[in-house]
Amino acid sequence: MKVCPKCDTEKELDQFNKRGGDRGDAPQSWCKSCAYARGRVWVDDNREEVQTRDLARWHSRSPEAKRNSHLKRMYGITFDEYLDLVEEQNGECLICEHHFGTDLCVDHHHSSGRIRGLLCRHCNSSIGLLKDDHEIILRASEYVRTR
Repeated sequence: MKVCPKCDTEKELDQFNKRGGDRGDAPQSWCKSCAYARGRVWVDDNREEVQTRDLARWHSRSPEAKRNSHLKRMYGITFDEYLDLVEEQNGECLICEHHFGTDLCVDHHHSSGRIRGLLCRHCNSSIGLLKDDHEIILRASEYVRTR
């Protein structure tokens, strides 16, 4: 047990972060809750510095790391899983069938998030501009076919 000097509450040791470094597993002075609150205040008071630092850190990352992060956040897949999809499609857009290698967009159902396949930028944008509505897409196809 240890008393946090900030909130003056006795807490279990697992409620304190470890110092690390040359101090090993020694607990920090403030409990995790107080340390977190203190950190939030600092971030709020230094918002511009934090944004500049985070942006610099983002730009220093490799293109592969950025793409992996984007794919994971947006579609729940890793870059390796994306490459597996590219390989399954032989690097071709599922609509126009042109070869684009790894420069394909992940097409997904906007409501369910389910991945439908990989499309080139033009085909992916076209579907989006037609509101992902199969009736509108069919009418557009009929229009192009008959005019």
